[in-house]
Amino acid sequence: MTGVTVETRAPIRNGSEDGSRPVWVGAAYISSEGTVLKSVTGIEPCEGQSAKLLVFVEGRARRWLEYARLPSSELVGRHLSTLHLEMEVSAGAHPPPGVAMSESTIAICTRERPEHLRRCLERLAAGVAPDEEVLIIDNAPATDRTERLVAEFRSLLPNIRHVVETRPGLSRARNTALDEACGEIVIFIDDDTIPEPGWTLPLRIAMSLDPKIAIATGLVPPAELETAGQQLFESRLHWSEDLSPQVYNYVQRGSLGPLFPFAAGRLGTGANMAVRKKTILEMGGFDENLGAGTWSRGGEDLEMFVRALRRGWSLAYIPESVVWHVHPRRFEDVRKHIFGYGSGVTAYLTAVLAQPRRRELAASVGHGVRYAISQRRSSASVHSAEKAFLAPEVLGFAWGPIAYLTSRWRTSSVAPER
Repeated sequence: MTGVTVETRAPIRNGSEDGSRPVWVGAAYISSEGTVLKSVTGIEPCEGQSAKLLVFVEGRARRWLEYARLPSSELVGRHLSTLHLEMEVSAGAHPPPGVAMSESTIAICTRERPEHLRRCLERLAAGVAPDEEVLIIDNAPATDRTERLVAEFRSLLPNIRHVVETRPGLSRARNTALDEACGEIVIFIDDDTIPEPGWTLPLRIAMSLDPKIAIATGLVPPAELETAGQQLFESRLHWSEDLSPQVYNYVQRGSLGPLFPFAAGRLGTGANMAVRKKTILEMGGFDENLGAGTWSRGGEDLEMFVRALRRGWSLAYIPESVVWHVHPRRFEDVRKHIFGYGSGVTAYLTAVLAQPRRRELAASVGHGVRYAISQRRSSASVHSAEKAFLAPEVLGFAWGPIAYLTSRWRTSSVAPER
């Protein structure tokens, strides 16, 4: 992880399932006026609690800092002064002169989770441009709770719209968002995220500057690490490790190692993802046999990343765009997510192998599967609690191909044109 540990972590206190202790997650905003520490979710730190801070310099995420005990803003400022972080205005903070900015639509696909959606919309209301459209795709709702919640926010978000997609599945919801969106760029975030103010601008700038970029993803750090389940969940992900922007394309794949483009953590996640609407629709939209709400449980974003790259488009990773993710708190929920991620990975790989030129991809897919399994085995040997997650993930790996092929057979669907 890109970061600096400025103090040795304090001894772990007893009481948690795996011996871990709550870690306070916050943001340190550094400007010419000083340093301000803020909680992401509003949780106040306990006395003596350890802390994990994402440092923003003039609006740009620059470093992770970890403390054994919660520091004061003055102490953080002194530590940062030794790291020589220049007080520069990020290149992604303002549109370059003469660049025509593409219009955008923010899309949130949700299903019966108004408690998560409310927190996300509260943050949106504080930082979205007045003319920016917000689409709420209500996926196969069982109640009218989401519709009523959206109605509450119409005074704060005048351009918010509620759209129902009756068929369950995240890919179907994403495709409905593409059909309904007015903007040329559709920016997807999950309902259990907390976006930083202005997070859409770096994504829009990147895609406006380079017409070959079909997809841009951003940084997705943890919003809280209060429970052992959340800490272990974070240890399985790669959504917040890289703070360096990058543009990927399939032409350069030889220099990016045998896992490219199947090293999903390198490419980003659909929890913070902007897509060029016309381009994605021309490719057939998201594969509706993948994603949450389907047998496959996930993988729709990863499959689209690979498909776009193989079609000659570029994918940009823009860490200046920050959306915090609220990880599941309970172990049982984490296990379900881990199973779903494992299933989604092999399901999307199965979808990729069903595409033309599969022989070209088989070796890379094999490398990717072996690497993922070896990484899980090595990490599970470190903490006994992580061993509990190895079994559901491996089961997910095994279930993914069956789930994808069964879903295609049951729906008699034809995969999107590649």
